[in-house]
Amino acid sequence: MTGTTTQHAAGESLVYVRSLGGHRQSYLDIFSPMFNLTPVSGSMTVTLVRRFVAADRLLFATLDESILGFLAIAAMRSMLGRPTVGVFLRPQTCFQTGRWYYPVKRYAFGILRRLPRLTIATITPFDVAPRYAEVAHVGVTDPQYWDLHNDDGSPTPARTELSDAVIAKAAGRKILCLLGSLSADKGLAFLADTLERYPSVADDILVVGA
Repeated sequence: MTGTTTQHAAGESLVYVRSLGGHRQSYLDIFSPMFNLTPVSGSMTVTLVRRFVAADRLLFATLDESILGFLAIAAMRSMLGRPTVGVFLRPQTCFQTGRWYYPVKRYAFGILRRLPRLTIATITPFDVAPRYAEVAHVGVTDPQYWDLHNDDGSPTPARTELSDAVIAKAAGRKILCLLGSLSADKGLAFLADTLERYPSVADDILVVGA
C-alpha cells in the first residue's frame, strides 16, 4: 500500500481511500488493477493534497470520507484540465431532511457536477434512483457486486459451517442476509419495525444480520 509519506513521481494515476475498514480495501483491490491505479490511503494532509492535484488521473473510491477535500481537489484539478472521478456511496443524504446540511449538500453537488473533467458515480443505478442524477453523472452497480457474474454464470460460493447452519435454520424458507455494519440509517430500524408489525413475514423469510 502506498502511504502518504512515500516518494512519488510526476504523472501518477491514483485511487484513494482515507481508511481501509469495511468495503474500502475491497474497492482498492478492484479499482487498482482494473484502471492501472496506484492505491493510496491515509489522512488528507497538505502533502497528499498536492500529490492529488498533480496526479494525471485520480479516483476517490469513497468520496464520502473526505467530502470537503474532494470538493476542493476536484475544483483545482478541473481548472488544470485533469480528470477526477469520485464514487458517491451515500447520495441519498442529499435528499433527506433530518439535518440542516442535507439541502446544502444537495446544492453543492448539483453545482459540483457541472465542473469540467469531473465524473461523480453513485453505487446505485439511476434507473433505480432517478433523483441521483441531480447530484452525480452516472449510476453504476456497487463495485463489490461486479464479480457476481461472468461468462459462465454466477459463481457458487463454498459451503461453510455458518452457511450450513443458516440453511438448516431456514428450513426451506428464503434467506435475507444483511452483511457489514448495520445501523438505522442503513434501514435496520425499518426492517425491525416491519418484522414486528408483520411477524408472518418470518414464516417465509429468515432474516440474518452479520
